[in-house]
Amino acid sequence: DVTLFSRLMSMRGSESFSQMLEVQYRMHHSIMDWSSREFYGCQLVANPSVYHHALWRSPEVKMPAIVFVDTSGVDGCEEAED
Repeated sequence: DVTLFSRLMSMRGSESFSQMLEVQYRMHHSIMDWSSREFYGCQLVANPSVYHHALWRSPEVKMPAIVFVDTSGVDGCEEAED
């Protein structure tokens, strides 16, 4: 699959339509670290104002910022990868 944005960049040249996001201001660093590795070649960094940003505020709640759940065995439209 090719995204609409990818097709536009290949037609017109990526330099005129895209710019690398380098600093993000919304995600906890653990979530951002994963997306930075997977999609940005480890070039994305979290601004210090959101580095430890969390949805929970209670110090008693010990939850990871990001959790992956394997849903391939659940009745639905997804299939396990080989």
